[in-house]
Amino acid sequence: MCPCNLPSSRIFMITMEAAKGHDFTKTMSKSGKEKMIINNIQGMSIDDINRELDDGGRFVVFQYFMSFIVFTYQGASDIYFFKKGESTRKHSLGYNLITLFLGWWSLEGLVKSPMILRSNFRGGKEVSLDIFDQPESSIPIIRSKKYKTINNIRGMSIDDVNQEVGNGGRFVVFPYYISLVVVSFDERSDVYLIKKGESSLKHGIGYILITLFLGWWSLKGLVTSLVVLGTNFNGGEDITADVLEELNSRH
Repeated sequence: MCPCNLPSSRIFMITMEAAKGHDFTKTMSKSGKEKMIINNIQGMSIDDINRELDDGGRFVVFQYFMSFIVFTYQGASDIYFFKKGESTRKHSLGYNLITLFLGWWSLEGLVKSPMILRSNFRGGKEVSLDIFDQPESSIPIIRSKKYKTINNIRGMSIDDVNQEVGNGGRFVVFPYYISLVVVSFDERSDVYLIKKGESSLKHGIGYILITLFLGWWSLKGLVTSLVVLGTNFNGGEDITADVLEELNSRH
């Protein structure tokens, strides 16, 4: 196990398995326990990985979803490393097929399956930061207790976030609505930081489509869906003040 420097003083703890015929590397926690297999780095040294990360390489997982009425299961693949410009399709295909054929057979599946497919078709869920052991001296990961996931702030310090908001950035969520006669779900997405001049549509389109296809199937849905769609087409629900207050209180 070898600690090696990564950009932003990150420490990447891995052990290389060089056995012939194997295409995997295992990540190790500080306690030495095996966490997960990393594919696509056979024959690469730590320096090679660092250079690829600098050039735009990514560690990703592909999610999948299975459901049947009240029984649901959401899982994720092992980790894959992709160099900049490398296609992810051949690796994500199996997980997409699982979700396409087995994901839709519940109300929850109708919501989650299109989100998971969208994530996989866009290259998978990036987990690069999750496999870095972060020393205190490195650029901090911004964490929030209230908001589990805040998107678009990777690599930013709390000062960067405050400056971005001061320049016109916004924290938003995208509501979406599902109704089926007497059963309805009024939900919100994770939080997104939308920088000044950035289009929110690329982040909100999935939630717009969910509401367009699944929101109208009740009397309440006819009204609520219009309100939800109006909010999302206008950039989402602005919760900037609430998010900043929570983040600044924790950092």
